[in-house]
Amino acid sequence: MLTKLLQTLFGSQNPQDAVNRRIKQHWQAWLEPIDGDSPVGVDPGYDDDFQQIKEEIAQLSGIDAALIMSLSEGLLYERTKDLRVATYYAWARLRLDGVKGLADGLELMAGLIARYDTLLFPARGESKKAAVEWLASGKFIDLLENQPDLKHDDLERAIAALSLMMKYTQLWEEPLRPDLGALIRFFENRLEGPEPAPLPSPVTGSPSPSASPTAASGSVRQEGVGSLRDVLDQARRMSAFLREKPDGYLAAVRLMRSVRWDTVTALPPHDDRYATRLIAPRVELKQHLNRLWLQQNWLELLEQVERAFSEAANHFWFDLQRYACDAMLNAGAPYSAWQELCLTDVALMLDRLRGIERLTYSDGTPFADGETLAWIATSATMRHLDEGEALAPVALDSDSWNEIEQQATEIAGRDGLEAAFSFLNTLPDLVTDRQDYLKRMLLARLAEQSGKPDVALRLLKALDDRCDRYRLTDWEPDLVFELKAKLLKLIQHKSLLKDADRTTLNREAERLLAELTVLNPARALTY
Repeated sequence: MLTKLLQTLFGSQNPQDAVNRRIKQHWQAWLEPIDGDSPVGVDPGYDDDFQQIKEEIAQLSGIDAALIMSLSEGLLYERTKDLRVATYYAWARLRLDGVKGLADGLELMAGLIARYDTLLFPARGESKKAAVEWLASGKFIDLLENQPDLKHDDLERAIAALSLMMKYTQLWEEPLRPDLGALIRFFENRLEGPEPAPLPSPVTGSPSPSASPTAASGSVRQEGVGSLRDVLDQARRMSAFLREKPDGYLAAVRLMRSVRWDTVTALPPHDDRYATRLIAPRVELKQHLNRLWLQQNWLELLEQVERAFSEAANHFWFDLQRYACDAMLNAGAPYSAWQELCLTDVALMLDRLRGIERLTYSDGTPFADGETLAWIATSATMRHLDEGEALAPVALDSDSWNEIEQQATEIAGRDGLEAAFSFLNTLPDLVTDRQDYLKRMLLARLAEQSGKPDVALRLLKALDDRCDRYRLTDWEPDLVFELKAKLLKLIQHKSLLKDADRTTLNREAERLLAELTVLNPARALTY
């Protein structure tokens, strides 16, 4: 049945060649293994996002296809290679982008089956068959029937992708081969008519060897960009290409931020509690990034941050930017030289979308946690000369600084840690090294007093990394001793926790104790 349709559309050409090219160009990142030990990840049967997708699809009305697409993308990228999730993604794309979206979904499915075959979830062969056959279910065909504008080129792309996918499923054991007859009949009926079918488009056909550069480039242009999703997919490929080039990291990073941030023109819709409908970053991702930070695995941390940034709604998760800038600062050349540029990009985005850092994801996860808000206040804030913000050094003696500390402490106790951080951010610029140092120490102290030891630990760790820049060891060693002593205390406390990475923490504690001994041997004996 499908063979006859392919011959009618493509003649002697093999449309699967063009599909394979598109899979390599557009879907390679989706096909990367989840983990070295488990390339297809885990069965998502008990995953909350998977259950939410099923509940959303089961609704009779008000289905949020964008949510289904976003959740499916996160699952396929980070947790599982599952045919059920892939079909849900294809259905959501069909609902959002018409047959063009379906063609994308079928290409992704073909790529997954070609890459992982029977390793894909669900594990049972009968369940795999049922997952693929959902493409020919009444719910799927009904949605296809209701598409207002079925472009011939999009139908050709979808049929070509379907043929490649079926090429692989036909290699399964005969009882387990999916029956997609209803979907094929739909395509046949839509392409029937008195007029002969148009010649295959350059997208689905292979250019002849003698094709000129102009013709070839025309084929590429004809693929076009039909949605922001297409823009993001192309940006991902360009970014991946740049990261593989010498000194291409900065261009790759700024490209993705430009595409993901500069296309946002207003705050995401939110309720009066500042909660959006966006899905929060995964708990496992947060834990993994925190583990890399504690291990000081800066290059791997940068890689994971960039991968996470391009997924779902993670571009609003400003904790990622704090991780990235901290990793750049510590990774050495050339990354350390790029940190200021990335800080400026963050500051410009926050300045353009005032208040975005105060919003939360649908489950209450903040776009910026307390530590990130402190980081924004000290490192990623724009200063506007036309609004009268002073840049001159502030003459702070011990009395005035003590007054500031007292005010900040009172605000933290009365209104919370975020309010205290905001208060400190409204102070005139503290441009001397000592002033900046004292302010950061105060932020850490307030965090610890407010029951946020992890926030305090990160702030002190970042400040410890800056000690050489401040040159405090030379002219005010007592301040350095105070910092390292507080940091040692927090690390020793954290090492007692059940899930602590004791090896890394103990190594860090030994380093700090050695540095304290050099600074003041007598005082160090008490630690």
